[in-house]
Amino acid sequence: MTTTLAKAVAAALFVLIFAFGFWLSRAGKPYNAVIFNVHKLFALGALVFMIVVVVRGAKAAAMSQLQIAAAAVMFLMIVALFATGALLSLVADGKLQTLGQSARAAILLAHRIAPWVSVAAAAGTLFL
Repeated sequence: MTTTLAKAVAAALFVLIFAFGFWLSRAGKPYNAVIFNVHKLFALGALVFMIVVVVRGAKAAAMSQLQIAAAAVMFLMIVALFATGALLSLVADGKLQTLGQSARAAILLAHRIAPWVSVAAAAGTLFL
């Protein structure tokens, strides 16, 4: 896969994740199962795709410390997104009623900030 194609596919996956995430947040609670599952599948697909791209890139040429750092940040943010997304769905379903309002707000804030950091780190990983 060429780097241009990899960048285009990564960009398309991130756009789809964001689009379905915005749609999901606007659809109300409880979350629409179809939108929610499509959002999760695109996120999982993006994770697998980025793992393949980074591993192939690392095998083709040695990665600089900056590339390694960008990839590490990207993967940590993706893990954080999966964790906060799971917590948000449990909160929306009423299964985490023991959480205080400030904890819910912190989870939501983390889930709103981490995608932007992840996209920036993915762009850095792909473009470096």
